[in-house]
Amino acid sequence: MSDLISLRNFSFSFPEKEIFTDLELEIPLEGVNLLSGINGSGKSTFCRLLLALQTGYRGGLLFNNRDISSVDTQSLAAEIIYLKQPSSLNLLAATPWLDLVVWASGFGSNQYNRADIDEALDFFDLLSYKDKPVWELSEGQRQGVALAALLLNRQKVWLLDEPAAGLDNIRQKKLKKLILEQGKQKGVLIISHRYDLFADISDNIYEIKDKSILLRK
Repeated sequence: MSDLISLRNFSFSFPEKEIFTDLELEIPLEGVNLLSGINGSGKSTFCRLLLALQTGYRGGLLFNNRDISSVDTQSLAAEIIYLKQPSSLNLLAATPWLDLVVWASGFGSNQYNRADIDEALDFFDLLSYKDKPVWELSEGQRQGVALAALLLNRQKVWLLDEPAAGLDNIRQKKLKKLILEQGKQKGVLIISHRYDLFADISDNIYEIKDKSILLRK
């Protein structure tokens, strides 16, 4: 059975702006799914709501029949890996190598496979930068480090907020290949305004529009 996001009479607003109103929708996290929308429509807010990082919604927001409000963030993190935007929010250590050690060791264990880390960095052409301070990397390289962590979390659902930000064409192609591979074994939800980039690899396409989420494909 695939993972499932359910919205039931769901609404959310900031004091100054209403974002979602009375939504009834199910998003099956099987294969590759794209949630698109213009900038400011609520895409990143939706990510934060799914991870219980943003509270105050009305109605039901469920992940696998459990309301997000009753699930602690640590439990959600064990099932979903969240790529934030901008890339700097995903980096946890001073160098790409040390950053992936944190991910590979499960945030505390001393057990990790050096070959897995090298392979993940090499996938995004970053192995030669593994010991370089992350603040000296370009935006695209920092994004590549964040994406490399996905390769160490293949057992989780991937929630990716603007994953192509800062990437050149070569790394964009690598990212799309990786997403397609992951979609065959676990669900991927891409949150992006780049409909043109991800539509061709998406099994389902949703759009945030007029305070609602609409199924387009």
